[in-house]
Amino acid sequence: MTLTSIFPLTVQPVLDPRLFGVTNSKAMVWRTKLKLEIAKRRKYLSDFSGISFIDCDMHEGILPRAVVPKGIDWSYMIYHEYNCFLLLRSEHIHPPSREWCIQKSFERYGKDQVCEWFYSLPWKSVPFKIENY
Repeated sequence: MTLTSIFPLTVQPVLDPRLFGVTNSKAMVWRTKLKLEIAKRRKYLSDFSGISFIDCDMHEGILPRAVVPKGIDWSYMIYHEYNCFLLLRSEHIHPPSREWCIQKSFERYGKDQVCEWFYSLPWKSVPFKIENY
């Protein structure tokens, strides 16, 4: 008997829309599924306050939708778990800063992984340096 037969390792895939065949035309369906899956993985707790919720808002904190408009052919790529934060509705009125979101993602996933995702996006010109936060 091995340790893994007693405690099977289950690795959850990174919730990257590119790995699931998402395109801009399917972005909103993916966003809804992403929100539900992130809520399960994060145990239905607000990323900002840690308060449990039944329903929440999802905030794109590092790259908001305003920075990457729908008309850009890769806009669906912002709906990645590294960029999405679950907030209570009252917290979403004044959401956490980009800096806070970057630091939270660095803590949760690792700086190298988050930077790799950010710089893998097909920018014409990178809007800011993520590693400086």
